[in-house]
Amino acid sequence: MHVSAIEEYGLRCALQLARSHGTTPLSASKVSEREGISIEYVSKLMHLFRKSGLVLASRGVQGGFYLSLEPQNISVKAVLDAIRGVRKPAKKTDDGFCGQFTGQHSECTHLSECGVRPIWKTLSTYFDDLLTELTLGDLLMKERQVQDHVSRLALSKSKQLKTWIKEY
Repeated sequence: MHVSAIEEYGLRCALQLARSHGTTPLSASKVSEREGISIEYVSKLMHLFRKSGLVLASRGVQGGFYLSLEPQNISVKAVLDAIRGVRKPAKKTDDGFCGQFTGQHSECTHLSECGVRPIWKTLSTYFDDLLTELTLGDLLMKERQVQDHVSRLALSKSKQLKTWIKEY
């Protein structure tokens, strides 16, 4: 799985807001300072978060950004979707990836019978479910606790996935 720089930095910035939730808003410069990334980059991320409704902003001397919901009510998937510009959640049966790599044809040559599609559907279902279940609140725990929590979730999701594959 590839994680882009903007996804990594975006998640880290969202965690800064989660850590300060319930206190004063955080300015872009404060987030920038804490994460070691440029104010422009943080501002871009905050714009994406505001556009998606995850973050609100307040003006003035004590102004800044704050989460629109409690950290435990914001999934990691929602944060990543905001960064990627995803407006609505994708359906589990969405075959959007089949239309992305058609080569020089109008549709994929393997559309009627494909050995690759089950791989992408299975992996995307697994990761989407896992990232939907994980919240910013979960990521505020100590590293070992997060690891244990993610491991439990991953095992649970893999058991659910076995059932889904049989039905597929």
